Amino acid sequence: VATSPTMVMRLALLAATAAIASAAPRMTEEEFLGKWGHIVQRVEPVRVNPFDVLVNKIKVGMKNFGYTNEELAKLDNGLSSAAFNKAVEQLKDDMTEEEFLRKWSKHMTGKALVRDDPAPGPNPFDLLIQAIQQITSAWQSIVNAFGSKYEEQLLESHLNNGWSKYKEATKVFKGAGLAYEKTDEFFADIQGMVGIPDQYKDDFNQQIEWIKFFDNVTWSEHDTQFSQGKGGDDTIFTMYARNREDDQKIDVLFLTCAQSFELADDYFVISEHKSILGGLFDNTKIKFKKKAAAISDTDLMFVSEYFSLLAYQQIALAEGVSAPPDPQFPQSTAVRV
Repeated sequence: VATSPTMVMRLALLAATAAIASAAPRMTEEEFLGKWGHIVQRVEPVRVNPFDVLVNKIKVGMKNFGYTNEELAKLDNGLSSAAFNKAVEQLKDDMTEEEFLRKWSKHMTGKALVRDDPAPGPNPFDLLIQAIQQITSAWQSIVNAFGSKYEEQLLESHLNNGWSKYKEATKVFKGAGLAYEKTDEFFADIQGMVGIPDQYKDDFNQQIEWIKFFDNVTWSEHDTQFSQGKGGDDTIFTMYARNREDDQKIDVLFLTCAQSFELADDYFVISEHKSILGGLFDNTKIKFKKKAAAISDTDLMFVSEYFSLLAYQQIALAEGVSAPPDPQFPQSTAVRV
């Protein structure tokens, strides 16, 4: 059948339009932070600064040699200034988080975690931190119970004994005072940042209503695990939330993980559990799932609870509370490499 030049041009235009749509970029972490920075901040793990340790050792030694406190203070200021200037030089190209932390300042009221002058009153994350501390204080028994419960899944999973690589690829963000009227837009930006497939975006948004079901003394955890494409590019997104119905706001803490794993193609599952008044989180339950028949609920629960353990450790590190060590599963239940 002959094809006219006009028809050829139309077909070429349709093909180009489809290619542009399929190549639409995901929202990056930097873009997300640039937009929601008045509510959410990236939380860095609290670590001992080796520079401070070295400076203290130098100061102790010099004091023993008769240097005055004034002389030591000048030394301290000089060293700190030099270290600060060097750090600034190293970070000049990495300013995109500031763009994230600017967007929503006009809409923020109450306790803004990114301000230098936090509002008076209790920390909105106190109950969550209390729950994490209860978990970490019983860490080894919880790890042992997990290893015993999922022995077969640990042996057959594709997580490849990779606790350290998932830990290094995980980032923690938190923010207080997300207004109800902004939740749709906020969740849409999270979808873009973590790569929720288009066909599951409405399902992902169901969490907004689930969060509003709880009261202000409950922290709910919502784990979303999904396939980003064929070939083992699976990931998980973990969100903790507290509903403040009285002032129509939500406090959130969430974790992203850049390290993917392999479970199955084309599935989307959300599981949930909760902590009340800072108590231990209850049993995990699957709230929503679209999955292939080959994946069992036990497989899904294993992945969800594995990454919950990782989240507990990362939150403890981020909040500067006593953090548990990397789990040591019994040898008989070690993940296959």
